[in-house]
Amino acid sequence: MVPIELKVYLHIPVLAPSGTVARSLYVIPPTNPNPMRPFALLATALFLSFTTAQAQSGAATTATAQTPQKEEARALSGQLKETLGTVQQLSLSNNKQLQVATGAEQQRLGALRVEIAGMLTRLEQSLTSVNSASTEAFPAAKTEALTTMQEATELTARVKGTAPAGK
Repeated sequence: MVPIELKVYLHIPVLAPSGTVARSLYVIPPTNPNPMRPFALLATALFLSFTTAQAQSGAATTATAQTPQKEEARALSGQLKETLGTVQQLSLSNNKQLQVATGAEQQRLGALRVEIAGMLTRLEQSLTSVNSASTEAFPAAKTEALTTMQEATELTARVKGTAPAGK
């Protein structure tokens, strides 16, 4: 069988500066030696995109069906992060005051700085233990985290000079 070569002419008008058609440009597009290749590539791409989307939707349904303990750990982790952010802001504020303080006030703020740094370390440790706790170790991690958050709230209230919430 002898391949038949077919030439296709595209008529593309070219505009002259005055806005009129000056001449026509004829373009012969290249012929594709393998006409099925684009269709095969398109079919493969569509197949892969649909299977990927289906796999992702299946993973999403299993990810939302978490145990109540994981939900509780996530909520507790969020509370710990919020408390950690509050204590970090307290530390920044204390450091600014420490730069301009003198005498006894500087000593008091220096001691407070050490206490705040220790609280930051304990909060970070509690956050790590809550996030990495196994099912059996979670109750102990939760108790430790709640105690640490309560102490951090009391420290914050004491530093700011207000009574802690709940007392």
